[in-house]
Amino acid sequence: MKHAHITTMIQLSIENSRECSIALSTQEGIFSLENLGFRRESDSEFMPCLTDFLARHSLTIRDVEGWTVGLGPGSFAGIRFALALVKGICTGTGAKARGVASGYAIAKSIGKQGRIAVIHNARCGKLYASLFQVADNVTPVGNSMLFSRADAWPKALEADFTCSADADLEGKFPIPLVITPQPSAKELLDAPPAYYPWLGTPDIEPIYVRPPVDA
Repeated sequence: MKHAHITTMIQLSIENSRECSIALSTQEGIFSLENLGFRRESDSEFMPCLTDFLARHSLTIRDVEGWTVGLGPGSFAGIRFALALVKGICTGTGAKARGVASGYAIAKSIGKQGRIAVIHNARCGKLYASLFQVADNVTPVGNSMLFSRADAWPKALEADFTCSADADLEGKFPIPLVITPQPSAKELLDAPPAYYPWLGTPDIEPIYVRPPVDA
């Protein structure tokens, strides 16, 4: 397989942090399936859906050269399932893989340029925020941060637009909040490799809103 020219790779992305979607990029174009409705108990339905989707474009799992997974924040079980699936496939096929923050897809989806703050409801009175600069490309700015909803709005989060896919957050901040669609696999395909590199041996973990607790 040839991985040097990323723009000509056959790529497939999976976004399963909230609503499950998949997207495919080939020389013929970009194709996607949105809101597949899978839940944890129906993960077994995913592979038949994926192989059928590829077959409709005359492809198989082995034809996919690059796999991108949305890393959340979101459903930990959903993200772990997508990562485990992709890691297993890449082990068998030698394809490359990478993880992309799901906030990247949200920032891209609002169709506005400038400094974009993406807010996630981290529960337990906490918010998780990421910053992106949106122009011709979408690039992350600085480090993501976890802060309390009871705190004053952080100066570091001053942005041209503040958005969230969590509709329950609307109207609860001192600044306007743009409510976006759920993150989509289609938006992940062109994430810049300089920030979201391709890995030969995938060692990708979900975004932990809080540090994992050792058993």
